[in-house]
Amino acid sequence: MLVICAAGLGVILHIIAVTMITFLSQVLLLKSIPLRLYVNFLAFNGISLDTSKDWTNVGRLHCLYPWWEDATVNFMISGGYSVSAQIDQVNQKTLIIWGEDDQIISNKLGVRLHCELPNAIIRQIPDCGHLPHVERPSSVAKLILEFIRENCNIEVQCVSQH
Repeated sequence: MLVICAAGLGVILHIIAVTMITFLSQVLLLKSIPLRLYVNFLAFNGISLDTSKDWTNVGRLHCLYPWWEDATVNFMISGGYSVSAQIDQVNQKTLIIWGEDDQIISNKLGVRLHCELPNAIIRQIPDCGHLPHVERPSSVAKLILEFIRENCNIEVQCVSQH
């Protein structure tokens, strides 16, 4: 049996309110333009200010949905997600592509993931930050095509972009 007096309920409600305000302030910080500009300089390797402004606008689009704040607070309260327990269930051949100069997530974690996935290969792209598919799309496409050719036993046809 659980008995909560009015004072105890008040304390519980206060804790919940403070927690919600804390999470909401973190969510609002995620929407801030200065933070997004800073993250762009970490994410990209040698990005200009004009390009960073463009990526800031693109990166904030999802934050502008009316449900985003509530969904993000709920995600934070839930503890987020953890894929660690599921990694050993992946038996497929896996290609891990990582930017060598990633300042957001250390490439040491990419190497760790490579060690934990039994059928994985890792390819690091030099002079590339957090978004290899944006910074070096040709290099990423080449790595994916090579991986498919070597591992999927299918014929891959390249299509010219001209």
